[in-house]
Amino acid sequence: MGLRANLRYTRRMFDAPGTIVYRFPRKDHEYQANLSLWHDKISWKGFTPQLNFRYLKIDSNMKSFYTRKNTQIFMSVEKDFK
Repeated sequence: MGLRANLRYTRRMFDAPGTIVYRFPRKDHEYQANLSLWHDKISWKGFTPQLNFRYLKIDSNMKSFYTRKNTQIFMSVEKDFK
C-alpha cells in the first residue's frame, strides 16, 4: 500500500492591469493539494492503478473573474520499470 501527498503554494503577480473593469494589476494566491493512493497487490506486470484526489483554490484580487475552487477525483496508472 502506498500514499503520496503533495502541497503547493504559488503567488502570481501580473504586470499590466487585468481588464477594463479592474484597472490595477492582478495578484493571485494559489493553493493546491494532491493525494495518491495505491496498493501493490493489484499491480500487473509493473502497472499499478492509483486513486487520486486534487484540490485547487485560487484567491485573486479580481474575485469575480479569477477566484475559484476545484476538486477532482480520478484514476491513473503508473508503470514501474525494474
